[in-house]
This record gives sequence, C-alpha cells and structure tokens, in this order.
Amino acid sequence: MWKPIHNGTWRLSNIGWEWRAEVFTRTVRGVDYHVYENKKEFRKDYPKALLVNDWRNGKPGDWIVTDDNQVTQIVDRVEMYNTGRKIKNDVVKTLLGMAWVRSDGKLGGKPASSISSFTKRSPNESRARRNAPTHQERIFAEHVSAGVSPVEAYFTAFSTNDPTYADRASRTLLATKRVQNLVRKEIEEKAHALGISHSWILEQFKDIIQQKGVRDSDKLRALETLAKATGVLDTTKSTETVALLHQVQDFTREQLESWQEVQPDTKKLADGKKEK
Repeated sequence: MWKPIHNGTWRLSNIGWEWRAEVFTRTVRGVDYHVYENKKEFRKDYPKALLVNDWRNGKPGDWIVTDDNQVTQIVDRVEMYNTGRKIKNDVVKTLLGMAWVRSDGKLGGKPASSISSFTKRSPNESRARRNAPTHQERIFAEHVSAGVSPVEAYFTAFSTNDPTYADRASRTLLATKRVQNLVRKEIEEKAHALGISHSWILEQFKDIIQQKGVRDSDKLRALETLAKATGVLDTTKSTETVALLHQVQDFTREQLESWQEVQPDTKKLADGKKEK
C-alpha cells in the first residue's frame, strides 16, 4: 500500500515556511524507500546525500535520478535473462518498478504496484490480461484436469505456501479464457482416451430421447454431465467445469453403454403400471 510521508503543504523549516510537494514511501523488507518529485524536493530532506545522476550506475540503496527527473532509491539490482534478446542483463528494482540496465532502458513514471514488475499494472491485472499461458499455468491446468484441487495445483505450479493467496490466485486463473481453454483441452483428451467423443454423446442423447421408461432421467443426467465436460453443452463457470471433470473420471464407455441395456417392461407400461 502506497502512503504519503506528507502531502503537498506548507512546512516550517530552518529557513522559514516553505511549500513541500508530496513524497511517496513504501516499506520493502522492513526498510522505507521513497520517491521524490524532483531533486529540489529531495534536497530539502537530504541536502548532503550522494545522488547518482545516471540510475544505470546505481547500486542497491543508492539515491538515483530517473529519466523523468524524479529521485528514488534502488531497492535491488539483479541479473536476469532477457528472453527477447537472449542475453543476461542487469535490472534495477525500485518503487517505480523494474528497468533493464542498458542504454535504451527507461525508468520513471508513477509508482508501480510491485518492485518486481516491468509494468505499472498489478500482478493480478497483468495475469488477467495476458493471452498466452505461461509454463506455470500449463502445469496448473494439467494438475487441475487430473483431479487435484485448484489450491493444491497452485502450490505445485507456483512458489507459494500461503493457502489464502493460492485460493484467490487459483480462482483468478480459472476465470481467464486461456486457463479455461487449457483445462478444457485436458478434459477433452481424457474423454477421448475413454472413447467418449461429441458424436458418441449425441448418439446417446438420440437413443435416450427415443426410449421410454422411468430410468431415462438418470441416464440423461449422466450424459448431460459428460456433454458439459466435453463441450457439447457449454458451461461458463470454471469451477463447474472442474467439478464435471471429476465426475467424468468415474465413468467408462462400457459402463455408459451398459445403461442402454436396461429396457422398460413395455407390457407393464401398457397396463398403466409403473416400473420399479
């Protein structure tokens, strides 16, 4: 949570009353870091502090000047693999987010939601907007489709041991189209391995509709479950899709076909008696 040390206001200093612009602070690993609007505001609080004018030369803890002339501190400086350029490169982590340490790297703008982000969006917002699934998300979808609970699947795919966070994050993932598509694909592959296809399900629907008997409703519910799970009948709720998968795993093609062998006693039905 960002919080102001002081809002823009008049303050009494050793030279009298002066206007002070807003300064932002955030605590990272028990240490307060700040962002000043410019050098002038920074010098009001730190008149003698060393200031690195080119942030690319800064080290953790250094006060630096950003590309848009703000003043902040480097929280950390680490080496990362740049997948676009296929090389390793240093990055600095600040309250304004991360920036590549190179001539075309840019650091500035408003405070970021995370010191470990190249964008100003929060991790959840970035995760929701992304189109292509990550490697971790593929692992997550694979485990969910195998019957593992979303929280446990999240523990396996991502580095967290916080059940509350994992529950919230897994729900967010299951609400995205890209993860829903991954889970649905896994479901369809498992259904195919059982010999359950869209055309086969539609044939079963047709047969059931043409039959008569009190047990048709039971068979219809089972086939409806399969139809939703394999996409014949769409379900927009991700949690429902996961639940349907677990039910599909309890059926085999032979079991489903065996239900067709249960035929009503047409003579009793003709006599107006109900089959029990």
